[in-house]
Amino acid sequence: TLFAYLIFLSVVAIILVFGIPVMVQQIRGFIEGLPFHLARAREIGAALGEQYLRMQLQLPPALENVVESAISEFQAFALSILRRAPVATISLISAIATFILAPIVAFYLLKDLKRIGAFFLEVFPESRRETVTSVISIINRAVGGFVRG
Repeated sequence: TLFAYLIFLSVVAIILVFGIPVMVQQIRGFIEGLPFHLARAREIGAALGEQYLRMQLQLPPALENVVESAISEFQAFALSILRRAPVATISLISAIATFILAPIVAFYLLKDLKRIGAFFLEVFPESRRETVTSVISIINRAVGGFVRG
C-alpha cells in the first residue's frame, strides 16, 4: 500500500508541477489578449455602425431601443461570465480532484478498516475495550438500520 500511496502522490505532484503553470499561463494569455479582442469587437461594431449610417435606413424608434437594449444586455452577460470565470475554474479543478480522490480514499479506508478499528480500540484502556466494542456495535446496528431503511 505504501507503494500505491507513493505512486499516487507522485502523479498528483507531477500534475501540480506541470499542470498549474500551464493553466496560469493560459489564463494570463487570455487576460493579456482580452483588451485586443475587446478593441477588435469595438472596431467591428463601429464598422457595422458606419455601414448602417451609409445605408441610411431609418429604423423605427421601438426597434432601435430593442437593438440597444440587446447590445447592453449582451455586454452585461459577457462581463458577468468574465467575473465568474476564475471561481468556475477553481470549482472545476476542485470537482475533478474530488472525483479522482474520493474513490481512492474510499478504497483504502475499506481495505484497512479492520486495522483502523483495531487502532481505535487500542486508544482505550484494556479494561474498557469490551464496553467500547459493545457501544460501537449498538451504534452500528442503529445507524445501519437507519441507512438501510
